[in-house]
Amino acid sequence: MQPPPEYPENDPSLEHEDDLVNKVYGPSQSDIDRSRDGYESEQASRGLGSLIRKLMITVVSLVILGSLSIGLLGPLFGGSRSSQPAPPERVSADVLRVIDGRTIVVDWGDGEQTVRLIGVELPPFGDPFHDFTQEVTQSWIEGKEVLLEADQQDGDEQGRLMRYVFFDTVMINAALLLNGLGTLTTDHPNILYSDYLLEMERQARESGVGIWDSSSGEKDELQNDDSQAMNSFRTTAGATAS
Repeated sequence: MQPPPEYPENDPSLEHEDDLVNKVYGPSQSDIDRSRDGYESEQASRGLGSLIRKLMITVVSLVILGSLSIGLLGPLFGGSRSSQPAPPERVSADVLRVIDGRTIVVDWGDGEQTVRLIGVELPPFGDPFHDFTQEVTQSWIEGKEVLLEADQQDGDEQGRLMRYVFFDTVMINAALLLNGLGTLTTDHPNILYSDYLLEMERQARESGVGIWDSSSGEKDELQNDDSQAMNSFRTTAGATAS
C-alpha cells in the first residue's frame, strides 16, 4: 500500500494541480477485511494515524489527499485457498450524474438507478462543505465506471438503492469520511462495514480535517452529533449481537 506523496507539488508524476483532483485515496481492502473479522493491529493503526496527520484538503483547487489504497478485487487473503473468504459480490455500473455528495445516478445496463452511499451523512444544505462534497464526488466518479456492493437492505424508504461504491481501488464511502467530508450515519441493518467507517470518521475527527477543522464554528455541534451517532451504532450493534 502506497500513501500519497507528502508534498504533491514536488511529485514529478503530477505535472498539474488538476491531476490531484482525480486521485482518490482510501482505506485498503485488507484493512476492511480485518475490521470485519475483529482483527486489530497496533502497527497498522500507528501507520494509519501517521498518514492521516498528513491529510489536507485545499478547497480552492479541490485537492483531496487521503490515506491508503483499497483493492477492488478483494485481493490477497492469508492461508490456504479453502480458508479464504469469498470476495463480496460487486456489480459494475456507469455513473451518469451526481445529485449530491452521497447520492448518484447510475446505469448498469437495466436503466437508470439512484444510489445512496451507505453510512455517509452530508453536512446540512447551505453549509459550504455540502456543496464542496458534491464537487469532490463529481470529480471522483461522475462519468466513470464504479463497482456497487449491497448489504442486507437493498433500498431506502425513498426507493434509492443503498450501496458501497468503489472506484479506482477506493471505497468512496470511506474516502468521504476519511477526508472529513461527511459524518457517519447508521443505516441499520446495513452495518457490514460500520466498524471500519466509524474508524475512518474518528481518524478524520482527530486529525481536524474537513468539517472537523478547528477553525469551523460547527465543530462542537458536529462532535455532539457524532457522539450520539456512535452511541446509536453501539446500541444497535449490541442488540443485533444478542
